[in-house]
Amino acid sequence: MARILGDLTIRLNKNGTTWSLAEPLEYHVGAEDSDEVVEVPAGFETDLASVPWFGRWLVSSWKGTARAAVVHDFLYSVVGRRLHGFTRSQADAIFGEALRVTGSRLWPVIWAAVRLFGLAAWRGREREAVER
Repeated sequence: MARILGDLTIRLNKNGTTWSLAEPLEYHVGAEDSDEVVEVPAGFETDLASVPWFGRWLVSSWKGTARAAVVHDFLYSVVGRRLHGFTRSQADAIFGEALRVTGSRLWPVIWAAVRLFGLAAWRGREREAVER
């Protein structure tokens, strides 16, 4: 099974809606000793799990999902895409794996929501890449 190394140490940004990593977070894809490593650098900005208001009673944006969400946000980011070249489907599969690694009992529900509704975020990141 894959693994996530590092504690999630974050700081709330001045905008009050996003967080920045104080320390890097490392995710080994597929297996604990995998050579395929996603390193989310210190300073990376995330909104953690983007859970809509009506789903917050079921899924927390913090408990059991935060580290997986940070890895997923990074893979969706312009920098993450350039470094790793994962497709949206691959990034979402890694997110599902990371949710299982962190012990999220609701991983199938969370993963399905990302697959259904994540396309807008993916395309928004494509526009960012083109504008840069």
